[in-house]
Amino acid sequence: MADWYLKRDEEITGPYSKQELREWYATGRLSTADLIREGETGYFIPAGGNPGFLRELQAEIIQQIHFASLPSSRKRLPLLPIIAILIGLPCLVFFILISFNVIHIEQTRGEARRSRSKYNLKQIGAALLQYHDAHQTFPPGAIIAEDDAPRHSWQSLILPYLDQRRLYQQIDFELPWNAPDNQRVFQQQVPQYQADWIEEKSSPEGYALSHYVGNEKLLKNNQGFRLREITDGVSNTIAAVERGAPYQPWGNPTNLANPTEIIGPGNKTLFPGGNHVLFCDGRVQFISEDIDPTVLKALSTPDKGDDIGDF
Repeated sequence: MADWYLKRDEEITGPYSKQELREWYATGRLSTADLIREGETGYFIPAGGNPGFLRELQAEIIQQIHFASLPSSRKRLPLLPIIAILIGLPCLVFFILISFNVIHIEQTRGEARRSRSKYNLKQIGAALLQYHDAHQTFPPGAIIAEDDAPRHSWQSLILPYLDQRRLYQQIDFELPWNAPDNQRVFQQQVPQYQADWIEEKSSPEGYALSHYVGNEKLLKNNQGFRLREITDGVSNTIAAVERGAPYQPWGNPTNLANPTEIIGPGNKTLFPGGNHVLFCDGRVQFISEDIDPTVLKALSTPDKGDDIGDF
């Protein structure tokens, strides 16, 4: 029955009989990638994706190989195309399986990276809360001298609570962070401040970078913020955000930003679609780049009394 159709380069031809398609397949005129359809309506699918078509074809080919081995005056199919088909089909299946495996590996790698980034933020959150326990306030976002010269960052101040006390003790806080005597210290990478799969780990000057930035609405210059002053709720106030390039050194006091300028369409991120965010209670959550800007603005301020709702 002539009810099969073939689609190539958006051109549909047919109808053909199944026998015609089999002969084309056996002689190489039809490949597993060619689109075929049974009937006048429905979807076209690759010939290699039609199990019933292939099973019948393979059975016929095997039968003809058997006939070809017998002394007979019957017409025989050429063996070379037949062998090529029988070899080619397993190869096609192999490459399909390899493709699925690659996709699975990429998905697993992406999930592992997300977990590591969330873990970094959780460690930073725990350090901020320990700092608060010790000083009854969060650290200032930046220490600025009387002449408005930037001295040190919040990430330097919480080092002892990240098991980096020895590194902290090497810093001369009487000098700016980028003074020659402090240079070697701030060239050392802090694992909790870096997404380890990101190649950009040092600035052109050799300073170790941070892939996380503090919320300037909470971590202010020369001023700490107490938990009880976060009247919008610690679970609704952002403390830090993972970000894409450009990165700042972890010792740079300017490593602060407004979350509304980090999260949203068009911003570079570590992961597609949004950013992992650390809240003041130590919780970490992924926030979509499509979040309502009004809600994001409310999450960025600690004491404005904004109505946040769900996000």
